[in-house]
Amino acid sequence: MTSQALALTNPASCRLLHRVPGRIRIYIFRLAADPAHADLLLLLVRQIDFVTEARINAPARSLVVHYAANLSGEQVFDRLQRVVQFAATLPISAPLEPAVGMDKNLSGIRWMLLATGCFAGMQAAIRFLSGTIHPFQIAFLSHLIGIAILAPWIAQPAILHTEKFPLHLLRAVIDTGATLLIFTSLSLIPLAEANAISFTAPLFAVVGAIAFLGERLQAHTWVSLVLGAIGILIILRPGLELISLGALLMLAGSATLGGVLLLIKVLAQTDSNLTINAYTVLLMTPLLLVPALLVWQVPTLIDLIWLSFVAALMVSGHTAMTQAFVDADLTTVLPVEFVQILWASGLGFLLFAEQLDLWVLVGGLIIFSGTTTTAAMQGSQSA
Repeated sequence: MTSQALALTNPASCRLLHRVPGRIRIYIFRLAADPAHADLLLLLVRQIDFVTEARINAPARSLVVHYAANLSGEQVFDRLQRVVQFAATLPISAPLEPAVGMDKNLSGIRWMLLATGCFAGMQAAIRFLSGTIHPFQIAFLSHLIGIAILAPWIAQPAILHTEKFPLHLLRAVIDTGATLLIFTSLSLIPLAEANAISFTAPLFAVVGAIAFLGERLQAHTWVSLVLGAIGILIILRPGLELISLGALLMLAGSATLGGVLLLIKVLAQTDSNLTINAYTVLLMTPLLLVPALLVWQVPTLIDLIWLSFVAALMVSGHTAMTQAFVDADLTTVLPVEFVQILWASGLGFLLFAEQLDLWVLVGGLIIFSGTTTTAAMQGSQSA
């Protein structure tokens, strides 16, 4: 049974996430779905005699408690469990119902739609810049500027607090490889084609979510994935054309990106949106510096403006995508990423005079019908 299903049948359910002497972190699904309950629970926990500090990270659905070091972790967890169970019996807020989960899925779909628009705009800017700057240098400088954008939040010690630093580092290493492959591919092939191939990433990630995260495919998700696969086949027409170097690089980058998407889903269970994105730019920037130095040239003022645009869209896209994963199941929000081909086709036509291939348009419409089916079914179940 998933954590969401458990929360629906037992609103008082919780589980231990991490424990060190003097501090404990507990996962409580209801915290993100019921703000009134979260406020009540925090008030009750702070009244416990051994608690020195308590805070709630609602998006991560976690309660963090600092306590007197002379107590054992088992004693603290047992007492907190009883407080959680007691808070669930109080009528201060509406009971958690399945409709809440459906509302969160709709929120996840909206965030993913925003993310696709940001990423398509970022890709168009990368394509433009690649005429004067090597993709490796674009990748490094855009992440360096991303640190400046996130500086006001990164400067707060609480933002960098994590109990999963090794996973953040692993995600950064994998994401660095994916970024170099994808940025290079964007300089070689049309935006629509690049996005069509990149749709293999969510397919890899969905399979991984089922295999490693225990998520289950619902009927509407099956429809979206099947329609998405049909749309991709129509766009790529395998066997009728030779696959270029750019296409091969995008395919390799997309396969790598599938692993990144899974790690984001795991990290989002305990770490906030800002924490994940802060570690992304802090860890990836030095990793990207080495390949950038191999092709370095001094950027112009115009280049820096475009690089700032790339960085802003990158940070916004990752923030929106991470929030989508926080709000909804991976198998619900990932099919929405197929909409990105519509953004890419339009930008490619308007900015680079890339002709709209009929097969790309037909495939994109089929993919879009799949995502709208998901949204419509979620909306009808939430009503």
